[in-house]
Amino acid sequence: MGQYIYYVYAYLRKDGTPYYIGKGKGKRAWSENHNLNIPKDKDRIIFLETNLSDIGSLALERRMIRWYGRKDLGTGILRNRTNGGEGSEGLKHTDESKLKISIKNKGKILGSHTEETNEKRRSTMIGKNKGRKLGPSWNKGIPMNEETKQKQSISHMGKVQSSESHAKRSATLIATHASKYKPVMTPKGKFESMDDALNFFGVSKGTFYNYIWKQPENFYWIK
Repeated sequence: MGQYIYYVYAYLRKDGTPYYIGKGKGKRAWSENHNLNIPKDKDRIIFLETNLSDIGSLALERRMIRWYGRKDLGTGILRNRTNGGEGSEGLKHTDESKLKISIKNKGKILGSHTEETNEKRRSTMIGKNKGRKLGPSWNKGIPMNEETKQKQSISHMGKVQSSESHAKRSATLIATHASKYKPVMTPKGKFESMDDALNFFGVSKGTFYNYIWKQPENFYWIK
């Protein structure tokens, strides 16, 4: 169980819509070490899922960022600068960061190395290319068939979410966040809040939500 220490969290705007989604463990969700301001109202820091493995949390983070979309790419409402999943994939540099990179590399000869390094690379590449005929890629100039085009089209369908989808997802987040303060009925009786129920059953929020989804006749919120 020691490896299931990760979670996926979200920062909410005052209207309840998420503006950032991240993955972490420990006190990461409350850390000031982010590239954006975290909510001053800590009730607007919510957890989408807890008790996850490292791989599971990375996958969920990527899925949620793809679902809501990124503002810098014009695909959604999040201020995330990458696609998630622990890496810089999808990173879009700002004009300021581009200028800093340009200044840093000014005067450098692209691809330049010491003579010793160049010699090592030549020796390595000679071994790799031995017997290989250099030239254009084997598929250069070959048009993509209709079946392949159709598969690619299907794989990309639904990645950009509509405003209606964003609104529904945001409403779900708000309802989920607010529900922890509502009384809840369980097979063991009524509890005044979800936290009380969690302490009694000794389970995570994610597990308790599964109870509600899969056993609505036994676990349900009291309006």
